[in-house]
Amino acid sequence: MPNARGETKYGPQPIRVVLFERGVPGSEFADQIGINRLHVSKVNRGHIIPSQAYIDAACDALALPADRLFSQEALNASYYRGVKR
Repeated sequence: MPNARGETKYGPQPIRVVLFERGVPGSEFADQIGINRLHVSKVNRGHIIPSQAYIDAACDALALPADRLFSQEALNASYYRGVKR
């Protein structure tokens, strides 16, 4: 559950920033990878942990490794700090 500041247990995932930078709406991405839109939204906002199927599909679709899309290190990386979500 989000706290009063909107933060969640897992935190927003770096994949949100990648999709934003590429101009891909989350709903379109969900359709592209064949995963339920609500599930994709919850993962990307950090409300639930991504399933292995989601990680595999996202990495394939975006041609990026999992550590770039789903890691605390990636979330803390400087190239994610300046992007508005």
